Amino acid sequence: MKLADPRTTWLYFEPASGQLFLKSDKGTRARRWLYNGLHSLDFRVLLEREYLWLIVIWLLSLCGLALSITSAVISWKWLRRQQDAASGGASGEEARARESSPDGAATAAGA
Repeated sequence: MKLADPRTTWLYFEPASGQLFLKSDKGTRARRWLYNGLHSLDFRVLLEREYLWLIVIWLLSLCGLALSITSAVISWKWLRRQQDAASGGASGEEARARESSPDGAATAAGA
């Protein structure tokens, strides 16, 4: 039963006993959508088509894996530059030039 109050309350009743089963308003529906919808992809269109749910889960998982790998590579390069600079090796600019040059040698401007 949908009420015409400012919070657009919905009431759900137990069919056998007629007792109130659930009371839902805008806030509880939004929290349910944000938590169940975004955390477990509990959307009707995906739940009705299991293959579509699996495709979405795999795509999101692969995107997360790609993000993790690229973040690890970038962090590894940054840590190596910091270690080189701290140990008296190449400065940050020289290390970046060495990484970007095709043969790995320092450029003439940086030497």
